[in-house]
Amino acid sequence: MKNNKGFTLIELLISLGLISVVVLAVVSFFISYVKANDTVSNMTELQYEARKVVSFMSEKFMSSEGIVWISDELTNQNPDVNNQYDKASKNIDIKLVNLKNKSSDNSKTYCSFKVKNNKLFYGETNAVDDHVSTLNGSDENTDAILAENVKTINIQTNDNEIFRDTDFIKISVTLEKDGDKYFLEQNVYMRNK
Repeated sequence: MKNNKGFTLIELLISLGLISVVVLAVVSFFISYVKANDTVSNMTELQYEARKVVSFMSEKFMSSEGIVWISDELTNQNPDVNNQYDKASKNIDIKLVNLKNKSSDNSKTYCSFKVKNNKLFYGETNAVDDHVSTLNGSDENTDAILAENVKTINIQTNDNEIFRDTDFIKISVTLEKDGDKYFLEQNVYMRNK
């Protein structure tokens, strides 16, 4: 009687096949876990960013005296054409919006929100009149970046109201990162209008 202490070729192939199936299952589970983790991480970041943007914008709109400039374009070549604040626009994806504020010493100040290259910029300026702040609006080199994954920011008024006269707006923010989107909206009443 022979004593065979090795494995046959068939036994090795079967064990190699079983190990391959187990390794493939573990790797596919790991890849699914990493993708799910990335999605959850993106959604958490987008949710935080959206809440920060909506909260900050709501605070600025509530304390403002109103909208002095709103545009869906970033060009200042023809302010009368680009400014939508006195037109019958009820709903606009903003690229630039300026608000008039009163400071503690009753002087006029303006704050600007600008969407450019998927970023939301915020800046403040003192100006002699409404168009100075409009034309010199936010500058991405000096102004604060509020959010970096901005797809759209939409501002909507009540029916039949124009931006110049409204004391109510709805701010809708859509952020996107790596194909994951997050949407948040809030109604805002301007107290000082």
